[in-house]
Amino acid sequence: GILIACSWGLLETYAATYEETYQVETLTGRTYIWSVALEESLKEPWIGHGFYSFRFVIPALGDFEPWQAHNEFLQQFFCYGVVGLGVFVGLYASFVKTIRHHHRSEITSLAAALMVFALIRGLVDTERFDVNYPLWLMTLFALVEQSAEREFQPSL
Repeated sequence: GILIACSWGLLETYAATYEETYQVETLTGRTYIWSVALEESLKEPWIGHGFYSFRFVIPALGDFEPWQAHNEFLQQFFCYGVVGLGVFVGLYASFVKTIRHHHRSEITSLAAALMVFALIRGLVDTERFDVNYPLWLMTLFALVEQSAEREFQPSL
């Protein structure tokens, strides 16, 4: 509450700027991109529009040409459809399971923190044709966790 009270002037100026101008790069512009992307995604809901297709399907919005949906979940749905969303959710769920299984490792804290960062970042931004939490990094953490588990298991 104190933080909001102290920054009230900035918030008012920010709100006034949003009301007076329309910039696609702002949050208001992103919500417009989200609505256009969702509308186009629903035209190909099962398998999506394809790899790296966003910039070719979504028209330029004034001077701004969007190359991605600025939302990871929506980007996956747009490009890969419901099938891709299933793979996306399964990938993250599998990684969460790995993190929970190896919760005592020091590297697990880093892996979990990076995943939380990727999920939060995914609300307003994404990669053009990948997931926010890079697949190579996810694989690396999973392999390190597996090798660490083998090292600590007693030999019989």
